[in-house]
Amino acid sequence: MVKRFLHILDGFIFLVLFAVVMSTSVSAQFSGGSGTQADPYLISSWADINDLVNLGPFSAHYRLENDLGPTDPGYNQYVVEGQGYTAIGMSGQTFNPFVGVFDGNHHVISGLQWKTTNNQISRGFIGELGSGGIVKNLGIVDYKMIATGLLNFGPVVGFNNGGLVQNCYAIGEAYAPLQDKVGGLVGHNSSTGIVETSFAAGVVNGQNYVGGLIGYNEGIIRSTYSHTKVYGANFVGGLVGYTDDTSHA
Repeated sequence: MVKRFLHILDGFIFLVLFAVVMSTSVSAQFSGGSGTQADPYLISSWADINDLVNLGPFSAHYRLENDLGPTDPGYNQYVVEGQGYTAIGMSGQTFNPFVGVFDGNHHVISGLQWKTTNNQISRGFIGELGSGGIVKNLGIVDYKMIATGLLNFGPVVGFNNGGLVQNCYAIGEAYAPLQDKVGGLVGHNSSTGIVETSFAAGVVNGQNYVGGLIGYNEGIIRSTYSHTKVYGANFVGGLVGYTDDTSHA
């Protein structure tokens, strides 16, 4: 009886230690925090951004602790080399919509680069912002995007599929003459997506559905503006390339 009890106790201790190790390994990816609303994961380096891009978790709370740019360690490794930066939630060709909260904390991320080829979709700081997901208080500046055959590009969010983009801005250049749904902030804002108190500036070049703020809009836009130069073939606009009749601006 005693041996059986000790065996059960050993198993319980193992499970507790395993849970602690797993929790520690996740938090160790970042610069602190536990991923809750009260104690968000802290992002302070390009290595932290890279872990978020590839590993998540994509339903947690995050807060940017400082500006990040080309002079910070890890920039060449995670942003310049290879195909450049991809998107949060994008690992290879696997998509994981971000449904957590990313608070830029009024900081700026500069120098993001995207270099994409055919058959790739939804690129931005966040590739796809899913239902309930939020990105707020964030600036993306001095970005450069060069693409062929890409669908849904926005430097903050490629595809806002039911999330909230709030108090964000982007300044940079996107060159995608064969690409559809290109925006200076968000590529595609779905019928359940909201973009508010945000702006964009720079140059955006696409093919169809190209907008200074949003390329293709079906959702809600409010208190926004754009100073973006926009070039394209069809459905091109200084603020929005195309707006669905049922959307609310």
